[in-house]
Amino acid sequence: MNKFLIILALLICTSPSFAQITLDEKDAPVRTVLEQVFKQSKKQYSIDNQVSGLITMSIQEQSFENTLKLIMRAS
Repeated sequence: MNKFLIILALLICTSPSFAQITLDEKDAPVRTVLEQVFKQSKKQYSIDNQVSGLITMSIQEQSFENTLKLIMRAS
């Protein structure tokens, strides 16, 4: 799954984003967390059906790119 997230991040991050992402999730589905990140950053997205698992994380005012990196590390 980490390889998929890396590829997804590279494909989506074609322009800088100044949106600040804030999340506070406990045992949340990774897909749901990714959906929230993309919606907060106002970026178009497509998440593969094979993305699964749970994630717990709390972040405050992080960039879109840094948020994706934190999700990859946590998953």
